[in-house]
Amino acid sequence: MFKKLIKIVTVIALLLIVIIGCWAGYMKFEEIQRDRAQLTFLSDVEWEWYDKYKRIQFSQIPILQKTVLRKVNLHKQYAIYATKNPDYTLNARVVFAVKCKPNTSIVTSQTFRDGVPKELKCSSDGESLSYSVRWASKNTDIVWSDNLDGFEVYENFGNWDFSVLDQEITLLKAK
Repeated sequence: MFKKLIKIVTVIALLLIVIIGCWAGYMKFEEIQRDRAQLTFLSDVEWEWYDKYKRIQFSQIPILQKTVLRKVNLHKQYAIYATKNPDYTLNARVVFAVKCKPNTSIVTSQTFRDGVPKELKCSSDGESLSYSVRWASKNTDIVWSDNLDGFEVYENFGNWDFSVLDQEITLLKAK
């Protein structure tokens, strides 16, 4: 009777180990798939994690000859790209994964403070719409929130670490 109980307990323990192992393997697979989806979203460029916990990526963009940071929102199907100017002010661009008429602009009903309308621009391949902004201040504790006639973006740049961009600008000033 005791041997039978030990066999049952052993079988149950082995089954639990197999089930937990399968679950852990599946969760790791899901994490890898989610990471891959974010790192390749709307891009032919190779992206790497800059801050994986905050889901911020970076890449050296040869055309721009500078580092670009980005964050992907798979749920809302957009990516936010951030760069800094030589005066350390912040530029940002949001790219929405949506089909559109190539090389066209959409004037939205939203305007800047000076009354100039905000425009969405369609990519040359017709696979995405983008919108860019630039802030005049060097302060990066910015919350970017825009609703461009249904195309919404929200990002708190106060949570981003821009030190790599600042260092890059400083190093370019070497004489």
